[in-house]
Amino acid sequence: YDRLRLAYKRGFLFVGPPGNGNTLLCSTIVARSGLPCVTMLCADGGKDDLGDAFRKAARLAPCVLVFEDIDSLFERPARTAYFLNLMDGFRTNEGVLTLATTNHPDSVDAAILKRPSRFDRVWKIDDPDPACRRGYLGRLFEGMLTEDEIARLSRDTGEFSIAYLKELYLSSAHRAAQEGRA
Repeated sequence: YDRLRLAYKRGFLFVGPPGNGNTLLCSTIVARSGLPCVTMLCADGGKDDLGDAFRKAARLAPCVLVFEDIDSLFERPARTAYFLNLMDGFRTNEGVLTLATTNHPDSVDAAILKRPSRFDRVWKIDDPDPACRRGYLGRLFEGMLTEDEIARLSRDTGEFSIAYLKELYLSSAHRAAQEGRA
């Protein structure tokens, strides 16, 4: 990176409807990296100071900095400008991988979503497609349902997120246990 004068990775923004693993993806990256993590829960009104979060991440570098529900940060224009400056202003964030999630990309400033040098990639995590639903339901209901039942169930759950599919399984397993079928 130094020889080619390339910037270190700045971060990833995970976008999509609730219940499909944006937060789980962040926690998996943090766990697998083995690096310290600074987390800011933006939905709490951003009680933690943005500057403090970036300074703490810089002190801990290499480190992962996570902004959960980042759209909540941008309700005030001054806060947006401050965040943008912290992401790629005068200081470098070398050694800090920034991850962020949002269920409301329409509420995130275009300077975050579409401008290079802020987040390297914006990943859309959508509701599962039919093949994903079938595979996930197959794992959940393994040994409990036939392949035909799983295929029908995957067709009937077209609007379900991963969280709703899991809840479907948990509710079904609980009912089967109550009725003595499990």
